[in-house]
Amino acid sequence: MKSYKTIGTSIALIVGLSAPAFAGAVGISRSNAPTAQNEALMAQLEAASNQAARAGRYNKNNGEFALKRAEINELIDRMKNGQPVAPEEIDKALQPARVP
Repeated sequence: MKSYKTIGTSIALIVGLSAPAFAGAVGISRSNAPTAQNEALMAQLEAASNQAARAGRYNKNNGEFALKRAEINELIDRMKNGQPVAPEEIDKALQPARVP
């Protein structure tokens, strides 16, 4: 009977000590929902992506425009998934495609 009490005490101790490890950080939202600012940035990036697609249709260097659109769409996907995006990357993506 004593071994059951020891096992029960051990389980209670393990659960009690491990609970804070699974609690997560205090004050940090677990939601990856886009904020209003991110939604505005995503709208700007989508407009730039569409503009690159339109410009690439009538340009002999349409490969550059396709690469630009892919770069922009990757940033949009990262933002939608809640991954960090550097402001420099956004600034670069909003610049028009450069053709040689």
